[in-house]
Amino acid sequence: MEPRAISDIAADLRALGVSRGPAPRLPNGARPSNEMLDRWAR
Repeated sequence: MEPRAISDIAADLRALGVSRGPAPRLPNGARPSNEMLDRWAR
């Protein structure tokens, strides 16, 4: 498995928690990068 695929899976797992509240690794008021927002929107 490629390292990129692992990071994508981890990002997807974090994205699942966004609907319940802010992502735990983001400081209050922080906005995910456009790449992350684009991935979550798909």
